[in-house]
Amino acid sequence: MFPFTESAVDRLDHIGEKQLLRFIQEWLGAANPPYPRGMGDDTAILPPPKRKHLLLTNDSLVWKRHFDETASASQAGAKLLKRNLSDIAAMGGHPLHAVLALSCGADLSLKWLSEFFTGMAECAQQYGCEINGGDVSQAEPGSFGATLTLLGEADQPVLRTGGADGAWIWASGSLGGSILGHHLDFQPRLSEGQWLAARPEILAMMDITDGLSQDLPKMIPDGLQARIDLSLVPVSDAARAAAQDSGKPAVLHAFTDGEDYELLFITRPGIDPQEFEAAWRKQFNHPLTAMGSLCSAPPPNGSAPSKVVGLDGGNLFEGEGFEHFRIQR
Repeated sequence: MFPFTESAVDRLDHIGEKQLLRFIQEWLGAANPPYPRGMGDDTAILPPPKRKHLLLTNDSLVWKRHFDETASASQAGAKLLKRNLSDIAAMGGHPLHAVLALSCGADLSLKWLSEFFTGMAECAQQYGCEINGGDVSQAEPGSFGATLTLLGEADQPVLRTGGADGAWIWASGSLGGSILGHHLDFQPRLSEGQWLAARPEILAMMDITDGLSQDLPKMIPDGLQARIDLSLVPVSDAARAAAQDSGKPAVLHAFTDGEDYELLFITRPGIDPQEFEAAWRKQFNHPLTAMGSLCSAPPPNGSAPSKVVGLDGGNLFEGEGFEHFRIQR
C-alpha cells in the first residue's frame, strides 16, 4: 500500500499535529494505557520492573529501506515493533513499554497511518507490551521514518558473545529469502528466547538480522572460529526460490539475505545435541538445527583468521550479508 496521497482530505496537513495526536491515541486503543502511564505528559510514568535486569533496545523503520508499497500499512506497523521484540527475545527477556518517534511528510495518508498504528497496537497486545507515548515531527514530502524504543526485563539476560572449543552452534527455524515475505510476517521468538535463557547450556545468543555471515562472527570469542557444515544449514523454501531467480546457491541466500529474525545461539561443549533438540521439540513446533561448532582458530599468518569456515577450513561467505553504509555487492 502506497503511504502518500494527493487527496487534500486524507493528508496529515488536513488535520495538524493536535488532531493527529488525538487520532493516534484512538488508533492505539488499549495498547496505550491511561494517563500518566500513557500519552498526555512530558514523560510516561511507569511502574517498577518485576525482574532483576532492565533491557533497552531501539530499532527503526524507513520507507524504501525496510518496507515498500508491497507491504500493507498494518504489516509495516507490526514490523517496527517486532524488530524490537526480536532483540528482547535474543536476550531471553519480556517486553514491557515502548515509545515511538515518527518523522514523515505532510502528504502521508491518514488512512495509511491509521492502519499503521492499528497493526502496531494489535502486535503490542499480542506480545504483552504497551505503547506509552512518543513524538511526531514533520519531514520532507514523500518521506517516512519511525524509531521505536522498547523497554524489557529479564532475570537471566543472555549476552551475544561467548563460547568455548567444542561448543555447538544452533539456529531456530529456517533461513534466507526473507524478502519474499518473511521479513514482514515473522514471529519474534520471545517464548523460545525465555526458555533458552533459563537453560544452563546456553553460552551466547542473538537474533539473525543481517544474515549469518554478518551476525555469527559477532558471537565468537577471540581465539575461536565457527566450523559450519553447509549441508546442515537450515535453508528455507524461500531461499531456494530466491536462488532460482538469482542463480546463486540457496545456502548463500541462507547465509547472507538477513531479516530472518530467528535465534542464533551457542551451547556449552559436551552436551548431547539430540537430547537438547528433543527438549526443544517438547516445547516448540518449529525446527531447531545444530549446524556446527566452535574450534580453536589457527595462529595468525599475516592477517586475522576467518571467524566462520567450512568443514574444509575455507572461509564461508566472508564479507557477504547486509551492512549499513556499505556498497552492497
